Amino acid sequence: MESFGYSALCEGKGRSGHSAGWARPAVFLLESAVAKMPAHIDLVMSGQSKAAEVSYNRQTDNRRDYALAKRRHVEHFHLIYLLACVHNCVRIRQRNGLVKVKGGQQDMALEQRDLSRMLETAIVAARLAGQRAMEEINYLKVSVKNDTELVTQADTRCQEIIIDRIKETYPDHGFIAEEGVDGRIFKQSPRGQDMLWWVIDPIDGTNNFAHRMLFFTVSVAVMHEGEPIVGVIFEPATDSMFTAVKDGDAQLNDRRITASEEAMDKFASVGLESHFEGGAPGWACEIMQRTRFRNLGTTALQLAYVAKGSMVATIANTPKLWDIAAGVVINRAAEAVITDWQGGKIFPVDLDSYDGHKFQIIAANQKVHGEVVELLRH
Repeated sequence: MESFGYSALCEGKGRSGHSAGWARPAVFLLESAVAKMPAHIDLVMSGQSKAAEVSYNRQTDNRRDYALAKRRHVEHFHLIYLLACVHNCVRIRQRNGLVKVKGGQQDMALEQRDLSRMLETAIVAARLAGQRAMEEINYLKVSVKNDTELVTQADTRCQEIIIDRIKETYPDHGFIAEEGVDGRIFKQSPRGQDMLWWVIDPIDGTNNFAHRMLFFTVSVAVMHEGEPIVGVIFEPATDSMFTAVKDGDAQLNDRRITASEEAMDKFASVGLESHFEGGAPGWACEIMQRTRFRNLGTTALQLAYVAKGSMVATIANTPKLWDIAAGVVINRAAEAVITDWQGGKIFPVDLDSYDGHKFQIIAANQKVHGEVVELLRH
């Protein structure tokens, strides 16, 4: 007995566990399925999506009856299968924010981006870079990039790995990445109609990495019209892959994660940076006294920890776009709140003019975000 499942043929899921966001043409699938039907066909309708399963066996004695039955069942299968494919395509695109429904009609004005395909590309690229970083961590050549940052040969190599992998699938997309020439950022504008940018930090937490400490991540994001729409943060030391697409779920190794509902008290962890000119401000001292503050040395990882509920908040005053872009997608999907220090929006960002300037951000669960904003105002 062999089965052809509608879900397997039409829906499809990537290794990340996110919905694929696309469906192959129904006619092609129908022809493929019918070509594999050598005998008696049974149609089984099940589930709200009316998924069609076709089962068959080779036992038949009456060839005429078989031919007639097969023709009738194929006709029924054709109609039901096409309806099911259309239903599933629309459902997936609605879930991913690719189709708007107004007054019961589909508004196809939005460009239909294959978020899941880009996510899979980002996951593969991040994992390849993370594996290379782990291979090189004990054999590093470290140099000073500027007054506050170090760089290693692994940063550059990992960035090349990521960009090369992405270009195999998306040769016309743009890139903004941390490691350029002579301490500048790497920037390559998109070509053609796909105005999509990949924002990359090959090793976030380079100071940790340069000192052979394992608190570092690979951060890869996709941005469209100044907004992050795909985010991947990979922590190689623990094989932790944080992922999300716009309007989807946040996931850690294929399992859904959400921000915590914990209060900001003596048991809560809050992420803080240590770069304060003139010493720590009063609000930082208050947080240190009230909570268990943490500085992991990587903004991306602290954002990921807010998304999975390990921290109630993280506050950063020096990150650049590649430090936060992926984390913003993941935190939004995890139902956390991301703003600047005044509680305002961070995005959209003008990517054409972005030159590496820094941001001030708060990422927090919904319960404490307002409290953190108030603290920073004093």
